[in-house]
Amino acid sequence: MAAVPAAAKRRWMDETDASFANRCLPLLIANQWGWFILNDRKIELFWNGGPGIPDIHIHYRSKSRREQVDPEKLSAVSHFGHGILTFRIPYLLQTPPGWNLYVRGPANWCKDGACPLDGVAETDWSPAAFTVNWKITRKDTWIAFEGGEPI
Repeated sequence: MAAVPAAAKRRWMDETDASFANRCLPLLIANQWGWFILNDRKIELFWNGGPGIPDIHIHYRSKSRREQVDPEKLSAVSHFGHGILTFRIPYLLQTPPGWNLYVRGPANWCKDGACPLDGVAETDWSPAAFTVNWKITRKDTWIAFEGGEPI
C-alpha cells in the first residue's frame, strides 16, 4: 500500500457547476491535509447486515491471475463484526513522546455505502502497526474499493 501526500482533487467537486466547489479554499486545504494510504488492489464487499465477523463477504481482485495471496497478508478484513471493514496498514509509525497520530479516512471523499471511522494511534509508544476502519452503512449491497483509491 503506497503512502502519498493527500491530493486536492475530488471527483464530486469537479462535477459541480463549472467546478464551483474547487473555488472553495477551505475545502481544497482540507483535502490536502495529511497523507493518503492507497488501497493495493480492488476489493468488493457485501454485508448482509448481521453482527458477526463472517457477515461481511470480501472478494479480492488479484493484481495478476497467477498471484497467490496469503490470507494473513490481505489488507482488508472483517475483524470486528457489525459491518466494520478493517484495512491493515503495513507501516510502523513512530512519533515523539506525548504525540499520537490522528487517523481518519480521506477528507471530503464520499463513498456510497461506507463511512471511514476516525481513530487515534498511540504512535509514541506502541510497537505495532494500526488499522483504518470503515463502517459499512448499506446492507445487502455490493461496495467496491478500487485499487489506488485512498482509504
